[in-house]
Amino acid sequence: MWADDVRLRYGRPDQPYSHGSAVGQPRPTSWPRRRTPRIALLEWAVYGVILAYVWRLQDLYPILATLQFPSIISLTAFVVFASSPERRELRRIRHPILKTSTLILGLMILSVPLSLYRGMSFWFIFSDHLKTFIMMLIIAASIRTVKDVERLAIVHLCGAALYSVPAAGHLT
Repeated sequence: MWADDVRLRYGRPDQPYSHGSAVGQPRPTSWPRRRTPRIALLEWAVYGVILAYVWRLQDLYPILATLQFPSIISLTAFVVFASSPERRELRRIRHPILKTSTLILGLMILSVPLSLYRGMSFWFIFSDHLKTFIMMLIIAASIRTVKDVERLAIVHLCGAALYSVPAAGHLT
């Protein structure tokens, strides 16, 4: 067990730990809790992007499609990201997944001249895959703590629930 774990679990080492509230015994001092970062506008935009691109809510709820929800939320996420301090976080993201996906994007771009359908390959890269790549960068840069990852998981669960309600209605 690490020294930091001992301090977090049992209090500071210079003060004895007492079970219960015995008279005359000092109570252990508690370490100040870390403040959980508030949900910023960028995170809300990322949640909307996840609901639009992963769970395709605009296909299930036609009003979202008429409002152009995926385009609006993507543009909003990109503008908020471009004007936020998280843009500087891209320098610290050096993960093998990011390097691999950048390599794949580079190979896709290099393969366009040798493609059988050059126009379709070009438009797939620049209209579909590049948006996905940029959103991956924005999501990766917006994650600050483990709590942000938990929130992303909750958004996925909510998206699955919103997706399953109309799907269950179609099955009955």
